[in-house]
Amino acid sequence: MLNKLMLCLALGSSALMAADKCLVEWTFKTPADVAAWAAKTNHVSDVALCEDGMRGVLSDWDPWITSPEFRIKAKPWQYVEITAKTDADGGGTIFYTNTNDTAFDGFSPKVNVSMRFTGDNQWQTYTVTPGWTQQDIIKLRLDFPAVYNDDKGKKSFVVKRIRIMEPDYESTPATTPRWSFRNGSAGWSADADSALTSKADSLRVSSGSPESHPAISSGPVNVDSFEHGTWLNLTMAASAGREARLSWISSIMGRKSKSFPIVADDQFHMYNVDLSGSPGWMDRIFDITLTLSDAPGASAAIMDMSVAPDPQGPAQLTIKDDGLVEALNRANKPCEFTYTVINTGGASAEKATINKLILPPGVTVVEKDSNWLLLPPLKPFEPVTQSFHIQAATPIAGEYELEIAYGDQRLLHRGPLAFTKNLNLPKADYVPEPKPVKSDYEVGALYFPGWERYEKWQRIWRVDPIRKPVLGWYDESNPEVVDWQIKWLVENGIQYLLVDWYWNRGTVRLEHWIKAFQQARYKSHMKWAMMWANHNGKGSHSIDDQIKATQYWVENYFNTPEYYCIDGMPVVMIWSWGGMEADMKDQGGIKALLDASQKVARDAGYKGIHFSVMKWPEHEVDPANIQWLKDQGMHSTSIYHYMHHGGRASNPRNFSFEHVAATNKDLWEKWYNTGILPFFTNISTGWDDRPWNNRTVIYGRTPELFKQICEDAKAFADRTGLKKRILLSPLNEWGEGSYIEPNREYGFAMYEAVRDTFAKRPLFGWPKNYGPADVGLGPYDYPKPDTASDSNRSSWDFADNNPQGWQATMGIGDWKVENNQLVFNTSSSDPALAIYLNRLDTKQFKRMTIRIKATPAENATATNDGLQLFWATTTAPITEPLSIKATYTANDQFTDLVLNLGEHRLWRGKVTSFRLDPMSRKGATVTIDSITLE
Repeated sequence: MLNKLMLCLALGSSALMAADKCLVEWTFKTPADVAAWAAKTNHVSDVALCEDGMRGVLSDWDPWITSPEFRIKAKPWQYVEITAKTDADGGGTIFYTNTNDTAFDGFSPKVNVSMRFTGDNQWQTYTVTPGWTQQDIIKLRLDFPAVYNDDKGKKSFVVKRIRIMEPDYESTPATTPRWSFRNGSAGWSADADSALTSKADSLRVSSGSPESHPAISSGPVNVDSFEHGTWLNLTMAASAGREARLSWISSIMGRKSKSFPIVADDQFHMYNVDLSGSPGWMDRIFDITLTLSDAPGASAAIMDMSVAPDPQGPAQLTIKDDGLVEALNRANKPCEFTYTVINTGGASAEKATINKLILPPGVTVVEKDSNWLLLPPLKPFEPVTQSFHIQAATPIAGEYELEIAYGDQRLLHRGPLAFTKNLNLPKADYVPEPKPVKSDYEVGALYFPGWERYEKWQRIWRVDPIRKPVLGWYDESNPEVVDWQIKWLVENGIQYLLVDWYWNRGTVRLEHWIKAFQQARYKSHMKWAMMWANHNGKGSHSIDDQIKATQYWVENYFNTPEYYCIDGMPVVMIWSWGGMEADMKDQGGIKALLDASQKVARDAGYKGIHFSVMKWPEHEVDPANIQWLKDQGMHSTSIYHYMHHGGRASNPRNFSFEHVAATNKDLWEKWYNTGILPFFTNISTGWDDRPWNNRTVIYGRTPELFKQICEDAKAFADRTGLKKRILLSPLNEWGEGSYIEPNREYGFAMYEAVRDTFAKRPLFGWPKNYGPADVGLGPYDYPKPDTASDSNRSSWDFADNNPQGWQATMGIGDWKVENNQLVFNTSSSDPALAIYLNRLDTKQFKRMTIRIKATPAENATATNDGLQLFWATTTAPITEPLSIKATYTANDQFTDLVLNLGEHRLWRGKVTSFRLDPMSRKGATVTIDSITLE
């Protein structure tokens, strides 16, 4: 083995750039070479030497092989190169470690890098930059794509070579990040399957195949990001796609990337992209790759590219979030129209005005003066929202055209506009009585009770206001709101809800909706049950706690006639079987917990509890896993949402709902074919989590595509006889983007798709869908706090026991303001409070002083704790790079903690919010006397 595990600086391979050193190499030419990697494997069989290298068979869902031990001095820009072929298409993973001392033979679940294998059984060379930051690396684990069902034992791989390489970036001369492609490639080269053509003042980049993307690479560069800044500026065109992506190698964090939206109309557009919130754009930047489109087979062109401290170029306006503010807009009533203008250029736009507004016939502006035509000065990346009122003489659906003039530029924007018939319904004293529709199918839905205060809604309307519900930004604890929900559900064929329920060691959270339901006038019209969201921290499950939780169910829920049962047993759906099993290791596992619950239920006179459980991963079905769940005492399986593309998407972070609609039914077929446990036939309601995390966007969701899934589910039910346990994904995960509850974007169309598919149309027609305002009720919105003065503050002293805009966001209990101080308990190890700001100018402030005290840990006189302040700007969300830390002693005595913001290289721009994490410890009482910027 020593001859294979060697420094290969002197190999002289023509495939290597001269500057790339080979640190470790395995070539699999002898049985000993193979045996070294086959000593520790999982779900891989028949590992042996073959003519081309090391061959193995993939036998189940978690196949991997492990390297022998070696030792290299780690650098973040080193990369792993694998030459292999396989007929298994899908994701793979490289785990790496500097130790043997973990529960997983030295490896850890979060210390890895993902890759993707091409299942064409052709030789491929995969280059992966893990970005490892450990001092040394001593071992690798290579995970292949999971196999399921008929593929087990039939898919295989051959690995010809694995090696770890190190480019000599450190000796590359300093690079000024400014490139013009108007007269050639500027030293850049085509990446992978792309081709370059220089013409017409730009560099044309073409995809080399229908499956590849247009991309260019800088090759070795040495950019000082501290000196040159965090704003990427480029002028480019693309024929197709939704996103471009810049990736780079950081001297600190290895390969990182930033995606950004593009306009794909084959015309040149200028883009300013803020990289400050991107982990990894720091210290020295080595090697940059620009993928100009995420659409396979697309063509693109680029004129210029640079990195600078601030946005570049002239003013450039764009419009977003435009349209009528309310979900239901009736004819003959003034309705508010709003739009947001963003200047994505580098210079301000002065004296911008609405130059032209063309509305559908019969629609007019109803304003007393012409001030609505004028816009304030538009500074770079400082959005301005404007509104005016319009009215339609008759119901109409059409398009509006809005043109804004600024300087010698014109911005033309078009969008849909619809007014519906004024129903002229009589005023009601309360929510009108529901008229449930009948059905031969049992259709339910998941429900997230996460809207218990106004601050939750802020995160939605600030990012995507088109999600506004027909009920407004509603108070979810109001029984009258719940009665509207019940009315719309049962009149559109939805008969039960599985409601997210939160219990953690005796503490119940987010129970407000259940309590409101129990007070609702129309609760008898529908059923509900718990979806126990038990994704708690380690150690949260035990026999005693399970008994207490079950007693709570028996005493508060099971004894109500509205509780949903299957075969006479109350239903409890469980989110995390893995957490339960881990906490009960060597104590009987999850089965012991379920058995304890069943005993409590039977002792209370119930037949038992129908335990359903989420299976993972959501888009796949593993019969062995389902059999195991059955053996533990589960009665059925489910998922929370189907949000997969079925292998059809080239960009798994950003793809069309068409892929979801086309493949949702494939999951049910796999489920059904196992024949092991009953299951809930899950119907996808989409995913677009920009308000929460902005990790994955499934775009193009329409009522028509959603109805297609419903019709597929009905056909599946008719063919299999499984007409019960049809389950819609969440109705109201407004932050995750899984929602169909009546709203501004779709009105009632999503509910009506369910109704039209599964319900029986009454003789005299469907019950009419209408909103509270149609009968003189509402609004039900949380009162919007007057935070205008608070958002303009630069110091907070909490005078008059006023929180002055600060809000508890997570991990905080007993929040109050007393003695002109913020006082709260930390209910988790990740507590946070936050405030929204009105574009606080970082140039005016160099430090923040926080006067704080906290109680020490139990049985201690003092505890060392760490505080962390995050900030978001007009162009960058709250992320780890945009933060600063400080330590203090928690001894229940006040200390003045000074954060030197001016010394942080990313303290720049206009700040739109702060998030303050006072510590990383549960069970402390924290008091904040004041916060001051200066």
